[in-house]
Amino acid sequence: MANLNILHFVYSMHVGGGSKHVNLLSESMSDATHNLVTRKSPQNTAATGMNATYELSFWRLVIFLVGVNFGARQFDVIHLHGRMAGMLGRILCPSYRSRIVYTLHGFDFAQEQSYRKYMFLILEYFLYPLTQRLIFVSQQERFNYKKFVKIVSRTKCTVVY
Repeated sequence: MANLNILHFVYSMHVGGGSKHVNLLSESMSDATHNLVTRKSPQNTAATGMNATYELSFWRLVIFLVGVNFGARQFDVIHLHGRMAGMLGRILCPSYRSRIVYTLHGFDFAQEQSYRKYMFLILEYFLYPLTQRLIFVSQQERFNYKKFVKIVSRTKCTVVY
């Protein structure tokens, strides 16, 4: 198998399991080239096993992702980690040259009652077709996604636990 060039996008490296997941993936898939792009933040934790790290302000991040879409940088896989990265990544670089993988890292809207919830659900419904693979941490997360977004293809989904 050829050496994969993977772009990991985590909106913030200091929040929860996304940053840990990125580090574990880069360590366990040492034969691949791992690149990390994240929003610049003083709370970011260190990323391990990365071949390149881009810590960018919000607008530079937007320009970077748009550039990926237009071929300024080539990646075999664009792996989006978390809700914000999933939204921005699929809106700004729906690249047909790369496979888009989205790990949700928490999809619980049962307690949330706000306009942001409904905005996210509407966007998710329209961005779902741009995603080649959805990764759920648990069966409950997959159930919640299906309950709120209403579409889940068995061939597109992987459940970790």
